Amino acid sequence: MGNKVLTEIDVANLPYLRAVVNETLRLHPPSPLLPWARLLTSDIQLSNGMTVLANTIAMVNMWAVTHDPNIWEEPLVFKLERFLKSEGGADVDIRGWDLRLAPFRAGRRIFPLARPCYLYI
Repeated sequence: MGNKVLTEIDVANLPYLRAVVNETLRLHPPSPLLPWARLLTSDIQLSNGMTVLANTIAMVNMWAVTHDPNIWEEPLVFKLERFLKSEGGADVDIRGWDLRLAPFRAGRRIFPLARPCYLYI
């Protein structure tokens, strides 16, 4: 690429680079807790039988999600293959719609500069 500044199109054509960045963001999320704090107004029964009591503040622990062995095989190992389609890797959208990997938050509250930041990384 020489001295050329990378564009989104360039990054789309560099799957190995994308895999390195995605795996780095998975292993070391920049924000371990997503800022979706919610105060529960009533008790909630979870699918595992636990009860979360009213007046509890709930947050998404992104570090736990990105290190969950139920989601990621060998979650503590740096494996580029996770994100290389040619190796059978996951097709994960890091722009916030796939919560397996949401380094820039997610949904309507996604960090507005997520795309330029991804290029910068």
